[in-house]
Amino acid sequence: MIIRNFQIIDKGFLKARFDVFLPTLGMTIRDVLLMQKGEAKWTNFPSKTYEKDGKEKRVPMIFLEPERKRSFDEKCLEKIKNKDFESPDLKESDSFRPQEK
Repeated sequence: MIIRNFQIIDKGFLKARFDVFLPTLGMTIRDVLLMQKGEAKWTNFPSKTYEKDGKEKRVPMIFLEPERKRSFDEKCLEKIKNKDFESPDLKESDSFRPQEK
């Protein structure tokens, strides 16, 4: 797994956006979101927006079984924590780490 195009957003629960390249599949998942609420951190896959009953709803474009999703999140979070990602926008001096509590 390689994290590319890491961009800090830091708006509310949304902390960053990035792409995930899976070399064994030759596949890139674009626009994965890093979310954080309190101590909880997770990723959200790209989603499709639709309207239902006058409210905006979202449905993920990719679904993983819960255990596989936890594993995906853990791997992404570990790489981000260790700054093991490619980012054209961040300089060596920039610091980013989701809040540790």
